Amino acid sequence: ILVYEQTLRQRVLYPPLGTQITWRQVVLEQARRLARHIKAEEIYEPFVPR
Repeated sequence: ILVYEQTLRQRVLYPPLGTQITWRQVVLEQARRLARHIKAEEIYEPFVPR
């Protein structure tokens, strides 16, 4: 669990926002984007780390 929590705190470049955010924030942002897609508000594009 400790390693998982450490991973969630690591920062990664998130191109849709043009900034670095934590993996925890990536999960939340992807959930929000998927919800908007389900409501037919936007096209969902998954985040693919490189």
